[in-house]
Amino acid sequence: MEWKIVEIVASPDSGTIFGKVETPYGLNYILWFKGGYYVRPGEVVTMTETGMLINHRRQRVWIAQAMLY
Repeated sequence: MEWKIVEIVASPDSGTIFGKVETPYGLNYILWFKGGYYVRPGEVVTMTETGMLINHRRQRVWIAQAMLY
């Protein structure tokens, strides 16, 4: 499954990012990211059996929460 990052709000103090993502099916979600990589608008998040990729590269990021937008 691929999600495209549309918008983000970052908190440098907590190291978390809230991002609005779009799915290929037209659904929108708010994802709460946490980790050592700064996710940017336009990047593609791909869920695979082996983990999460951002722009086809493994990054040290995980999703803490996902909510419908």
